[in-house]
Amino acid sequence: MVEFSKAWIRLAAIGLLLVGCLGCGSSSGRQAVTGTVSLDGKPLASGSINFQPAPGLKAPSAGAPIENGRFSIPADQGLLPGEYQVTIIGMQETGRMIDDEQKGKVPELAPIRFREAGNLKAKVEPGKKAHFDFQLTSVK
Repeated sequence: MVEFSKAWIRLAAIGLLLVGCLGCGSSSGRQAVTGTVSLDGKPLASGSINFQPAPGLKAPSAGAPIENGRFSIPADQGLLPGEYQVTIIGMQETGRMIDDEQKGKVPELAPIRFREAGNLKAKVEPGKKAHFDFQLTSVK
């Protein structure tokens, strides 16, 4: 009878350890990142956003396409808590059509220059939603 009780205690202890560790180590600490980008008060039609760790922060960078003024980075590719320098590249149609080898005639796109270039920052805080709204002004 004593052997049977010890076996159950061991099994229960192993079970508790396994259940306790299910939440351990599976998370990389990365957080999902979402946000909006507007240009001159309107959603940026297309572009990309990139988050680079600020000097001194040992963390991976992350980025995403911007479509209709919105971007989203899932948690498994997201950011660790800390400060980041943000780069946004916006594209706009020039009004001209060009030949694309795969798609045929497509609108020509040109990069947009922003007044805020190089000055964008974001801070990801542990346990808080990482949502950022960037309001940009074009250089005319």
